[in-house]
Amino acid sequence: MALFWGPVLVSVWVMARHQLAEPHRIAHPPWEWLGLPAFGLLFVVGAAAALSGLSMATIPARAEIRVRA
Repeated sequence: MALFWGPVLVSVWVMARHQLAEPHRIAHPPWEWLGLPAFGLLFVVGAAAALSGLSMATIPARAEIRVRA
């Protein structure tokens, strides 16, 4: 989880500080707020992990298998 949220939290803090220090006419693109492309691989891995976790959470649990002795 830290691999996903770590770069996001750091980059949002840095970009917010930069935006307040040097106002621009338009805001930076969203991928700069997410730390991309500098943290691109970590973002993709984190997004894949989050998506697989959510998809596994939606699958119902298997019924208990009883073995006859």
